[in-house]
Amino acid sequence: MKQIHLAILATCLVLGACDQAKDETAPAHGEDHAAGHGAEHERPLPEIDESGYGIASAMIRPPLGGRDVTAGYLDVVSSKDDAIVGAHSDNIGSIELHTHEMDDDGVMLMRQVDDVPLAAGKLVSFQPKGLHLMMFGVSQLETGDVINVTLEFASGAQKTVPFVVETPSVTLNQEN
Repeated sequence: MKQIHLAILATCLVLGACDQAKDETAPAHGEDHAAGHGAEHERPLPEIDESGYGIASAMIRPPLGGRDVTAGYLDVVSSKDDAIVGAHSDNIGSIELHTHEMDDDGVMLMRQVDDVPLAAGKLVSFQPKGLHLMMFGVSQLETGDVINVTLEFASGAQKTVPFVVETPSVTLNQEN
């Protein structure tokens, strides 16, 4: 009986440690924006610069099969509560904020969202099968190209971020 209690206690301690690590790096937005999708893996917070924002891992997936639509991913953290409300680039026709959500029938659907809330000091990850920048009217992109994308925030701030064109790695998306 004592061994069962010790096993239960050990399991609780391990699960508690996992939840604690997850909370420190989990996206700041709610489940309505696919929070935590892929965020179960601890990711370091990007360093916040003088703009009040920290950005890391900014990348654009190369368009598939001659199409002019693709997705962009990044990690972002803000020094204050804010929200990403849009994005634009001279090299891309239009950019929308999107997420993937499970519908009532268990089907994963992509949905446009109006904004992505940022809680001060909390990591928000845009990644495959979760939050992403949906990019339309993309000109020819080659792996290794760098495309500047300007993020627009609810506070009125804007931040131009260099995105590298590359295929997401397994570390971004454990489900691929």
